[in-house]
This record gives sequence, C-alpha cells and structure tokens, in this order.
Amino acid sequence: MSAVSLDCSLADVHAMEARLEEGQASGSVRVRGLRATHRQKFSKCLHFVGLRDAHGLTVEGVLRADVMSCAQVSRCYKLGDVVCIDGIVEFKRGQLSLLVHHLHIEEAWVDVFGKSPFLYDWEAASKPELREAASNETLLLQLAGTHTARLLDHMQVGGTRVLGVVRPVATVKHMECGVLLSAPQPALLEAQLARDEVLARVVQRVYLLQQAVCTFADAIAELARRVCPQEGGLDTETLAVRVAAFPRSLETRVADALHVRGATPPLAETWASHESWSDPRHSY
Repeated sequence: MSAVSLDCSLADVHAMEARLEEGQASGSVRVRGLRATHRQKFSKCLHFVGLRDAHGLTVEGVLRADVMSCAQVSRCYKLGDVVCIDGIVEFKRGQLSLLVHHLHIEEAWVDVFGKSPFLYDWEAASKPELREAASNETLLLQLAGTHTARLLDHMQVGGTRVLGVVRPVATVKHMECGVLLSAPQPALLEAQLARDEVLARVVQRVYLLQQAVCTFADAIAELARRVCPQEGGLDTETLAVRVAAFPRSLETRVADALHVRGATPPLAETWASHESWSDPRHSY
C-alpha cells in the first residue's frame, strides 16, 4: 500500500527547514515543475541533481537507483528536463534535500529545443538576486551576444540595476542574449531605454516579464488564455497576433500553437528597428 504524496511547491519544501531537525525526514511529497540544471554523478546508480523551479528556488535531489527501482538513474532524465518529483524531504548536515522515490518528466528539453545542448550557467546561478526576475516585473533586453559586454558597461554607467544575462540556447557566438533589468516601474524604464541612442542601435526587442511558468506548454496555455477567444481571452471573433519570442527559434511553434487555439497570424510580418520598442504587453 503506497502513501499519498502531498502536493507542494519548492517554497513549501524550503519552509520545512524550520520544522525538521537534523536527521529527520518529512512525509511523502510531490513537487512539480522542477528543471534539472546540473548534477554530480557518483555512479550509474547515484546522482545528486540540482533542481530549480520557475521562481528561481533550488534544491538538491538525491537519485538512487535502489530507491527509484531502476537499473540506471541516468536513463530516467536528461539535463534541462522539467520533472515532477515524488519523494521525501530530508534535513542532513544542515542542508535540505529531496530523496527521490519517483521521477516523471513533464517536459523534455529535447522536445522544445531539439539537439541544442542544455548548458548550465554557473555564473548566473551564483547570483541569488536573479530570483527577482521571476517574482517581480522585470525587463528583458534581447540583443546579439557580441554586444552584451558593451550593453552591460553602458548600464553600469547609467545606474540601472542589471540582474543577469540569459545566454542563448545554442553556442553560436552571434546568437541573441537576454539582459535582465530590475524594473520597479517597467513602463517608465522602457521609455527611458527607447530614448537612449546607444541602446537603440543594439537592442532588438524588449520584453516585460510579468509571470513565471514551468514549461513551454504552460506558457502557451497562459498566452492562449489571454489572447485567444476560444480560450476565453479577448472578446472578439478574430485576433491578429504577432509573435516575438526569446529565443527566436520558438516563434514559429508559439504562433502555430496560438493559431490552433483561435488566434490569427498577421497578413504580413516585418521586423524593423523601430518595432523593437513596441509595447511588450502586446508582443507575444
């Protein structure tokens, strides 16, 4: 007879630290929407995996083949996958961890980004302030990777707070990067950026990040809810939707998914420099 797992968020897991004493463990829990970001392999049967939720919280998952009833742990997941974990929370040596009993893949990295490898950005991960990008309204500036250093130097001079840099999925040098900016008044900051002659030459698009979701499928569902009549979005029979995505490789997939749900693509699509500063609330 198996116990029923308690559904909880990673924030709930971290809250257990105040209740657990050294060596204690919780009851069975289920945590959804965790991306496998990095790992330490001690053998085919034992992995320590870094797990991160959509809000930037992290926890270490302990994957043991004997506990998971599998021959090799590495066959259960790949780095970049979004997974659902059933297990228990342990507090040992002053650290919380998830002892994984069962792992289910909610969204495989390869299904979204194909053969592009998942690369863990250790420099970005060392900055806890990046959690603000998931909890507060934040601006993301999209620009060519070759211009990133120049932009960061300019931002430091201007006094704008830079939260971090989102690297491109692929390793091609000229591909776009994303620079995350703290934006307590995002509309005002966007207007200031639009008037900056230096930035106007290098920034391609501006996104207002208002909500964090776990998977690509979750993002599509939320966009459809907002802009597709069939999903209860806007009160109109036809709606022309222009798609801008970061990375750009997702644009066609997003447009096709929204079209299936009732959104109509524009008759013509032309990206020009002046369109980079369109209202990000309407650039899906």
